[in-house]
Amino acid sequence: MAPIESKINEQNMENNNNLWGTHSLWINLVIDPKSLNEEFLQNHNENEIFDLMIYLIHNGIAIQVTLVSLHGSTNVDDIQKRNIEMKKLLTIKFLLFKLLSYFRWNLSIIHTNLPSVHQEFCFTEFKKYCEQEINVVPEDWRIFADLIYHRWIVYFEQKSTYPNKNNTKSNNLQNPTNLDPYTVPAEMQENLLKKLQTTCHYSVNEIEKYIKQLESNDIEQVIMPTFDCFVVVEQDFRFFNHQNIIRINKNESLDILYYDLGIWNYIHEDYCKANDYFSKIKNKSSYENCQDYLHITSCMISKNYKFGDKKINETLDKKLTKFLTFYIKQNNGDDNYICLENFDYEKNIDGKKFAQILKNFYQTCKNNPEELYQFKRLSIYLIFKCKNLYENLDPNFRSLIMKTNQKQDFNEKNDNDVIEEGEIHDEDVGGHLDDDDNDDDNNDPELCILQATDPEKILSLIPSIQHIPSLMNNKWNLQKFESILANYSNTLSQADLRKIHIILAKANELRKAKYFHESRVLYLSLLEDIQASQPILAETIRYELLQTDLEKFFFPKTKSNAQQIRDLNAKCLEFCRYLDTKKFIYFNELAELVCLFLIEYNCNNSILEMINHPVDMIRFASLLCHLTINQDSRENKAKEFWDFCLGSFILPTSKYSNNFPRIMFSISLADFICKLKKNIIAINMIAASLMKLYFTIKEYSLQPLTMICRKYYDLFPSSMSTNLINSIDSQLLIITIDQTFRSFICLLPDEIVMTRYYTEFLMNENQYTQAMKYLLKIFMYRTYYFTQFEHFTSIDEYIIQQMLICAKKLDHHILAAILYQFQTNPDYGHAFKELSQNNFIDSSDDLYDCIWDITLLEYLIHYHTRRGEDERKQKAIHLISQLDINSNNNEFILEQASNLRKSKLFRMLAKQYL
Repeated sequence: MAPIESKINEQNMENNNNLWGTHSLWINLVIDPKSLNEEFLQNHNENEIFDLMIYLIHNGIAIQVTLVSLHGSTNVDDIQKRNIEMKKLLTIKFLLFKLLSYFRWNLSIIHTNLPSVHQEFCFTEFKKYCEQEINVVPEDWRIFADLIYHRWIVYFEQKSTYPNKNNTKSNNLQNPTNLDPYTVPAEMQENLLKKLQTTCHYSVNEIEKYIKQLESNDIEQVIMPTFDCFVVVEQDFRFFNHQNIIRINKNESLDILYYDLGIWNYIHEDYCKANDYFSKIKNKSSYENCQDYLHITSCMISKNYKFGDKKINETLDKKLTKFLTFYIKQNNGDDNYICLENFDYEKNIDGKKFAQILKNFYQTCKNNPEELYQFKRLSIYLIFKCKNLYENLDPNFRSLIMKTNQKQDFNEKNDNDVIEEGEIHDEDVGGHLDDDDNDDDNNDPELCILQATDPEKILSLIPSIQHIPSLMNNKWNLQKFESILANYSNTLSQADLRKIHIILAKANELRKAKYFHESRVLYLSLLEDIQASQPILAETIRYELLQTDLEKFFFPKTKSNAQQIRDLNAKCLEFCRYLDTKKFIYFNELAELVCLFLIEYNCNNSILEMINHPVDMIRFASLLCHLTINQDSRENKAKEFWDFCLGSFILPTSKYSNNFPRIMFSISLADFICKLKKNIIAINMIAASLMKLYFTIKEYSLQPLTMICRKYYDLFPSSMSTNLINSIDSQLLIITIDQTFRSFICLLPDEIVMTRYYTEFLMNENQYTQAMKYLLKIFMYRTYYFTQFEHFTSIDEYIIQQMLICAKKLDHHILAAILYQFQTNPDYGHAFKELSQNNFIDSSDDLYDCIWDITLLEYLIHYHTRRGEDERKQKAIHLISQLDINSNNNEFILEQASNLRKSKLFRMLAKQYL
C-alpha cells in the first residue's frame, strides 16, 4: 500500500499555484465558527474540506506547543496570551469535530485523506474532549468517542505503512521558513506507528469489552454525532444539539465491531477468531468481501463449513479453486481468478464440456501422487455438486475416480449424507455404510488426529499418518525444533521424524488450548522414547514441559502447594543457567514465565545470583528482586534498574539506543508487569520508577510525589540531560503508565499510594474527570465509604486540594467553593470568588445543601440579594436557618452536622463519577 501522505489530493494538485487559500480560510472560520454551515459545504468539494482540516490540525498542534511553554507562568501577559490561545484551540477542535461528523466518522475516507499524525490529533482530542467536558458534551457521546478512537487505532495499524511526506503540496515554496502543514517528520511518523502497534492489542481488548456489553444488552445502542449536532449559538458559546444524532442499533453496531476485529485477526493470522467474528455478522452483504473472508478463514482453520449443501476443506478448496480457474480459462478465455464463494455451478457448467475439461485437468496432475490423490477427492466432490457430470464422464475415466466395487448412483444418494471437511475419500463416497457401529479405524486418521485431545488416541493414530504434518495443519511449524531435527535427518527414519513432529505440534496445540495434562502426557511419552538417543532434543522437551507446568500454575483457579512451588523454582533456576542470548530467541515466552515466577515466588533468593546474566530479561528480574529483598543494596541496584526502565522507552533512532538495555518482551513491558499479582513491593517499585521517569521528563515538580511514598521514589534519579529526555518516546511511556496503573489499581484497590500516583499523572495529562474519579475512590477508602470524617489528616487535606483543582478545571465552581470548607483554615477569599463565578456548570440547588459553613451561606444570601435572584436567596436563607448548624451549638453537634453534609456531598459525587 502506498504511503498515506503521498496519496492526498494528487488529482487536484497540478501545481502549487492552484492552492485555494486555505491558510486564510481557516482563520476566518476560527473568528466566525457560524460560517461553517451547509452553504459552506456546498461551495467546497471534499478535497478542499480536507485541506482545511489539515490547516486546522496543523495550527492546533502549534497552539498546544505554545500552551505547554506558557504553562505555570504567572506573568500577566503570558496568562492573557494563554487564555486567548486556549479559546482558539477549543474553537479549532469544535470545527474539526464538526467536519469529521460531516464525513460520518468514516475511517476509510479519513485515513485516505489525512496524514497519520493529523489523524491521531483528531481522534485523540475528540476522546479527551468527551471525557473531560462531561457537563458540556452529552454523556452518550463518550461511548462513541472511545469506540471510534479504538477502532481508528485498529484500522490504522492494519492499513498503514511508514508514511512519507506529501511532496505534492506546499504552502509557500518560495519561503522555506513557512512550514508546510503536510510535513510530518519521518521520525515522528515512525514513532506514531510504533506507538500504535504497541497499543493496538489494548484497543482490541477495549473493543471486545464493548462487544460483550452490546451482546449482554448493557449498551442498547451507540449514538453518533452528526454535522447538525455542533451548533454555535453565540460568538463564544458552542452548543451540542443532542436531537440531531444518529442512533446505531445494537445489531448494526455489533456488525461493525465484528468486521473490524475479523479483519484485524485475519491480518494477524488468528484465523479462528477471525472466522468467529465474520460468522457472527448478520448483514454480511454490507461489508466488503465479508463472504470471501468467512470462506477463507473457514478453510484456513480446517473447520467444517457448508458450501451450499456440502462441505469442503482447505486442501480441496485450493484444488477446487485452481480447477475452476482452469475451467473458466478453457471455456471462455477469461484470465480472471474466480471467487470460489460466488461460483454458480448450475449457470456456469455444461456437463459435457465440464467432463472434458476435468479430463484435461487430470493431465496436469497425473504425474504427482499427492496431486493425483487430491484430484480424486476433487472429482468426487464435483460429481456431488454437478448433477449431469457423472453421466458425461468416460467410463474408463470414471474408474480412475472410484473403485469398481464402490460405484453408486449419486443422484439417489441421501441428502443428509455430508462430505466431511478435509476428508473426502473415494471409499467414503462410494457407498453407504452398512451399520452405525463403525469405529475410528474406518475414519481418516488425519481428521481424527486433528480433532483428538486424548493422548493415547493421538499416539495410536500417529503410525497411520503418511503425510507431512505441515500439510495436515499449516500451523504445525515448530521453528525452535527445526535446527535440532535437521541434525537427525540422516540418523532417523522419516516415520520417526514424522512422529516427533506430530507429537511436538499436537502437544503445543493442546497447551495453547489449556489442555495442560494432555499436553504434558504427550511431551513425557516423547521424552521417554528419545532421552537416551537424542539428549539435545530431550533437553528442549524438558523446557517445553516447564512452560506447560508454568502456564498451568498461572492459570486462574489452579491450586498449588509448597512442594510444587519449590520444584518449579528449581527448574526455573536451571533454565536460567541454561539460557543464553541465542537460545532466548526460541524461548522468549518461557523466559517471561520464568521471570514472573521467580519475582513472585523467590523461594531461596537464588535469582539474586543472576545479576550479571547475559539475557536482559533475567537481569531485569534479578534487579527487581534485589530491590524488593535486599534493603541494604537498594541504592546501588536502583540505578541499574532505572537504566532498564529508560531502555524500554528510548527511541530506536536515538543515539542513546545502544547505551541502555532494551528487553525484547513477547508483547510489551506493560503486558509483562501487569501479570505481577503477589509481590506488592515489586509492584510499588515499578510504579514509583515509572512515575519518576514520567515526571522527570515532564519537568514537573517532584515534591508532591515525594510526599506520596518517599521510600521508593527517592531511589531513582531526579534529573536527566535534555538530549536524553528528547530521546524518550513519551507517548509510549504514557500508554504504559496508563495500562499498568489501571491494572494495578484493579488488583490492589486498597493500595492508596498507587492511586495517588495515578491521579497525579492524570492531572498532569489534563484528564481531570478521570482524576476526580480516582480521588473519590481514595477518599472513599480513607473514610470507610464516606462514613467517618473525624480523623482528618494532612493526606486527606492534600486529596481535597487535588479535588479542588480538578473542580476548577472542570468549571465546577460551586463544588470548588464547598471543598474550601474542608481546609483547616478555609480560604474564604477564593471560596467567595468561586461562588460568584457566572460560568459554573454544576447544580447550585443540589450542592447548596452540602454547605455547613455559616460564612459561606451568609455570602450567598448577600450575593443573590445583590443580583436579584430571589429563589436562590430564599434557598440560602432556608439553609442558614437549620438548627443543627447554628453557631451556638456545641462542638459535637456542629461536627455531626458537617459530617452529615460531607457524606451527602461525596455520595452525590460518587453517583456522578463512579
